[in-house]
Amino acid sequence: GLNFSLEKGSLTCILGPNGVGKSTLIKTIMGQMPALDGKIFLDEKPLQSYSQQDIAKKIAVVLTDKVRGGNLSVYQ
Repeated sequence: GLNFSLEKGSLTCILGPNGVGKSTLIKTIMGQMPALDGKIFLDEKPLQSYSQQDIAKKIAVVLTDKVRGGNLSVYQ
């Protein structure tokens, strides 16, 4: 079981060996994949009640994956 809270204005690091579910946890918190079990709340409301746009306004995530921009302009 896992139970924790992230506080506004704080920096949180999730650290661990490969394959333990760090990325899965982050993607679930961001609403990019459904929770395998349990519930996730954001400001005391179920995560499912938010749109992706609303979640993006409340959560910032820095991933270690390389960003592939392709043929983007400088403006993009």
